[in-house]
Amino acid sequence: MGKSSKRGLGVLLTQLALALYLLVTGLFTLGLGGSRGSSQIGAAVHSLLKGDVANIVVILLGLVVLVCGILLILRFFWNPGTLDNLFKLITLIAWIVVAIIIDICGFGSFGSIWTWLLSVAENLLIIGALLIVHD
Repeated sequence: MGKSSKRGLGVLLTQLALALYLLVTGLFTLGLGGSRGSSQIGAAVHSLLKGDVANIVVILLGLVVLVCGILLILRFFWNPGTLDNLFKLITLIAWIVVAIIIDICGFGSFGSIWTWLLSVAENLLIIGALLIVHD
C-alpha cells in the first residue's frame, strides 16, 4: 500500500470515528442517554453559567456537535460544501474552549493524574481529528 493510500485510509477512518463520536456526544449533550450536565460539554458550561442560560448554551452546543457529526457521516455520500466547514469550525472552537475549561482551568472532577491525562488526550485527539478532516 502506497504512502498516499495509507494517508487516505487514515483520514477516512479518522472521519468515521470522529463522526460517530460527535454524533453520540451531541446526543448525550442533549440529554439522550444521560443528563445534559453529565456530558463534558455540559459540565464545562455549567461550571461557568447557571440556570436557564446554561441549559440553552448546552442545548445549542449539543445541536452544533450533533449536526457536525451528521454532516461528517453525510460527507461520505454527498459534499455539503461550506456548511460542513462552518459546523466543523464552530465545533473546533467550542471543543478548544471546553478543553481549556475542563483540562486547564481544572473544572473537571479528576480523581487522579491519570484521569486528567486521559481527558487531555481525548480532547487533543478530537481537536486533531477536527483539524485533519477540515478542508
